[in-house]
Amino acid sequence: MPLPASRARSQFSRVLAAGVAAWTLAACGDFAPAATHGVASRNLAPAFQRAVFDAAVSITQMHIVITRPPSTVALVDTIVSVAPGADSVAVSLKVPLASNEDHLSATIDLLESGTVLYHGAQDIVAKPGRNKNATSVVYVQYVGPGAGAARVAVAPADTSIPANGSVPYAASVFDHNGSAMSAVPIVWTVGDNTLGSVSTNGLFSGAGRRGTASVIATTWSGVADTVHVTLRPAAIKLTVVSGAGQSAPAGSTLPQPVVIESDGVDGAVAGVTVHFDAGTSGGSVQPQSAVTDASGRASVQITLGTVTGPQQFNATAPGLAPAAIGATATAVATAIAKSSGDGQADSVGTALKPFVVKVTDAYGNAAPGATVSWAVIGGTGSLSSASSTTDASGLASVTYTLSKTSRTDSVRATLAGTSANVIFTASAFQRGAAKLVVIAGDGQSGIVGAVLGTKFVVQAQDALGNPVSNAAVQFAASSTTALVNPPSAVTDASGEASTTITLGGTPGTYTFTATAGKASASVKATATAGSAALLALVSGNAQADSAGLALNPFVVKATDQKGNAVAGATVAWAVLGGSGSLAAASSVTDANGLAQAVYTLSRIARVDTVEATLAGTKASVLFTATALARGVAKLVATAGDAQSGVVGVVLPTKFSVRASDVLGNPVAGLNVTFSASALGASVSPRAAVTDATGTASTSMTLGSVLGAQVFAASAGTLSASVTETAIAGQPTALTKIAGDAQSDTACATLKNPLVVRATDLFGNGVANASVVWAQVGGPGSHNSATLATDSLGYSAANYQLPNTAGVDTLTATLQSNSKLSVMFTETITTSVSTSCPSTSALRASWTKR
Repeated sequence: MPLPASRARSQFSRVLAAGVAAWTLAACGDFAPAATHGVASRNLAPAFQRAVFDAAVSITQMHIVITRPPSTVALVDTIVSVAPGADSVAVSLKVPLASNEDHLSATIDLLESGTVLYHGAQDIVAKPGRNKNATSVVYVQYVGPGAGAARVAVAPADTSIPANGSVPYAASVFDHNGSAMSAVPIVWTVGDNTLGSVSTNGLFSGAGRRGTASVIATTWSGVADTVHVTLRPAAIKLTVVSGAGQSAPAGSTLPQPVVIESDGVDGAVAGVTVHFDAGTSGGSVQPQSAVTDASGRASVQITLGTVTGPQQFNATAPGLAPAAIGATATAVATAIAKSSGDGQADSVGTALKPFVVKVTDAYGNAAPGATVSWAVIGGTGSLSSASSTTDASGLASVTYTLSKTSRTDSVRATLAGTSANVIFTASAFQRGAAKLVVIAGDGQSGIVGAVLGTKFVVQAQDALGNPVSNAAVQFAASSTTALVNPPSAVTDASGEASTTITLGGTPGTYTFTATAGKASASVKATATAGSAALLALVSGNAQADSAGLALNPFVVKATDQKGNAVAGATVAWAVLGGSGSLAAASSVTDANGLAQAVYTLSRIARVDTVEATLAGTKASVLFTATALARGVAKLVATAGDAQSGVVGVVLPTKFSVRASDVLGNPVAGLNVTFSASALGASVSPRAAVTDATGTASTSMTLGSVLGAQVFAASAGTLSASVTETAIAGQPTALTKIAGDAQSDTACATLKNPLVVRATDLFGNGVANASVVWAQVGGPGSHNSATLATDSLGYSAANYQLPNTAGVDTLTATLQSNSKLSVMFTETITTSVSTSCPSTSALRASWTKR
């Protein structure tokens, strides 16, 4: 049985149209005749109605069965092996003929490794004789895996990938009922092999060329599906096609979108993801990323930042150099403000320094090229121009000549095209003020911050010494802490103008100046420190030396309540503990407020204590000094550190220290002095002698100042300290701070809030204390409100008056102690017939200044 020689590539690899004999496999039947009927010879040729073959398919066996109907008993039933790669197979079969025209039935199955792929049957008429060219065609059909396939679906559908990229495909097979079929062999092919190839498992790999390839999946029974993959070359650069170089107002969106093109070696590239960002412009982009379309382009809408000038935005794509997009933000004039020249004063008819305005956009950027209109709205002066144009800095100016009579002139500057405007004022004063003469106020003195009793008075005089009225005089102080009130005045009929002088906050000489045009005059005043009220330890404390030796001086500083040094104050010195001696019982502060005393230590080892007291006050400081015996090396705090308690209380744990020698052994009999540095703080006892364990201790009473308080122990040059925290005590007072005795019309909210402060025994503000605000009398009816004090002890309330004239009375009461209460009285000056919008709006809204 020869196989046709027309096989081109490999066994069963060609595909012909359905119904055409393809790759005919001839099975030669040489049938041996009966004794009286001769010999018949026939060829059996299988014809495949439809076939798809792949190199993976191989026919390994052929099964031939010949029967004589109607009998089903096989005359021949044989399986023939087909050698791998064979193009033909010869089989000699002998079948006895029952007559001179015997009717037989032949079936042929083609198998691959035991699986029947094709099956066919054919009736044969066998006649005696050798008819070698006689062929009986046996029509076979595919019956192998997937024979019932009706539809193939390939996924993914049409797609686009880089020209040298790959995409895995999968094929799903369905029968005529639409049910999925499994284990169906698929043959994968590509329509144009120059564009790419596909593996036996459906992986398509591009060949690096641009184009669209067809990927085909076919079952062995011939059912197929085709998808397309578009191969795009790799992009090598980004190009701004249009939209660059636009300008628009700052903060606005550019009128035209910006178009970016991704280009490859042979043209535009589609499918490239382009990212857009605003760079450092402060603007924004929309969208932030886009994929290039079929023409390789993507667009972005750009919103400029709020700063005028050049701005840069960026387009980027992975692996490509970014493309810069330039744009310019311009200013649209919307606002006008005075820059300089306002409030001038000069002789009548004088041309002033220019009035200057600045024009900006909505974001504060200077707006060049804007027109500003100028108009005189008060006075008879004249302008150098009715309009001016802003420069690159947004500035526009005009020169104004004052009225020819004494008065205040007004000039309006209006931004063209808007209602925005500003008004400049200038004072025209009478000609002739050639000099200013001091009438009063020179050579005064007072304590710092005091308002001097005599006003600073000057007289404007002309060149002949005659007084000049209506002359504008400006007053000024040489220090920012000193004040004049008012800062300007116009001379009266006698040519005089005056102001009140307030001295600065530090001692010294202050100069106060009056100016009228080119004329000026000045006075001097001296600020002295207030009465000595405070005494502070400067140096010399906690010294230690051998017993009986003189120490470095003890130094203190006397100041007034504002911390200014006070000279000439007497400081009394006294030995409180020890047998040492002072060189003098008192001393007087020098120009820097310093006073000192020399102390000689006791002749025995102990801690001496010396007190310095500011004469005429209770202000005092303590100095301790340790007379040392040999051997003491270290003094360490062992107990009492980091406690907290209410101001003025005795802390539960005593402050203990331990004295030891260089080997760490306790030193007994050492005099240790304890002290407290905080205002009002104290220790008891102030001095103690170390016991057998080297320990000395004292009780600590917190001072009246909130926060950290330091307690110290010293013995000679040795010292140790602990730090405690003082917190406010329970409120013992409620004080009215602000807001009393106001008046306003019906339904008005008082201009000033009602403010109270809760304090403890030492005047410290108590936080989170509940204050109940309530109306106790008056025409209105208001609900009470409870407001907690802030961190400084303040509680504040805004109060809305009722609709009836009269007097309203309110109380603020400490919730924890109803005896602590203050009263506010407010006056309603008018009545209205309608109800007020709200009569119970109490809320905290005050900040201590």
